[in-house]
Amino acid sequence: MEKADIQKMIHPTGLMIAWMRYFFAARHRKGHGVHSPFVFDFITSVLRDNTRYDAYGITEKYRKSLLKNRSRIAVTDFGAGSRVDHTRMRSVAHIARHTAVNRKFGRLLYRIAQHYKPERIIELGTSLGIGTHYLALGNPDAAVISIEADPVLAAIASENLLNHRIMNTRVIHDTFDHVLPSLLPSSPGKTFVFIDGNHSKSATLKYADFFLSSLPDDSLIVLDDINWSEGMRLAWKEIRGNKKSALTVDLFRMGIVFLKRDFFKENYRIRF
Repeated sequence: MEKADIQKMIHPTGLMIAWMRYFFAARHRKGHGVHSPFVFDFITSVLRDNTRYDAYGITEKYRKSLLKNRSRIAVTDFGAGSRVDHTRMRSVAHIARHTAVNRKFGRLLYRIAQHYKPERIIELGTSLGIGTHYLALGNPDAAVISIEADPVLAAIASENLLNHRIMNTRVIHDTFDHVLPSLLPSSPGKTFVFIDGNHSKSATLKYADFFLSSLPDDSLIVLDDINWSEGMRLAWKEIRGNKKSALTVDLFRMGIVFLKRDFFKENYRIRF
């Protein structure tokens, strides 16, 4: 973990200022002024899809069960830690409330997986498995691999995925760095990567560069918490500028990289 990432964690006032800059610079969520057919389709078919899918209820029911769970567990942080709690013993409810992907962006993950239908989904950072549920249900035909370094969290997520009969997912208890080289086959198909762990600049850039260099065309990478700290903000800026990131979309909380190598390089900010 980089000291700079801890020392420069964005103050709530700074976060609000960053949000205001994003909001006024971002394009309208209805797609006004967007000339790219691909991005316009993303806005209209994914961002603005207001369908109430059954999977939403399944996953949010699981979240509610976690929010009622007051059991305290020992948590080991392998990344940049928690914004709200630096203690080792935490309740399951606390973790679900403060570290899990929220409902709005969890549903977005579901719709991305559903719309683009990747062959493989890779999640770095399982936590309690709420995001994993959304990803796996978004495309039941995809092979979902989720990595979690904490043994207790990995066990909870694995058990609950099995209890909900979500059978296309495998949770691997290991560190990102150790398992990364073996995650992809020699010729990977279209892949959706969700990076939601180790929120340090150096780690985020390392993982993003690995996938940018390894994934085939039509794959995509979603990075969570791109404004979590100054380090994450700088990492996202570098990723957007990377020549391999042909098309990027900034949703303030999440950054999305589409691997479309025949596209002219474009960076979008879209209100969401």
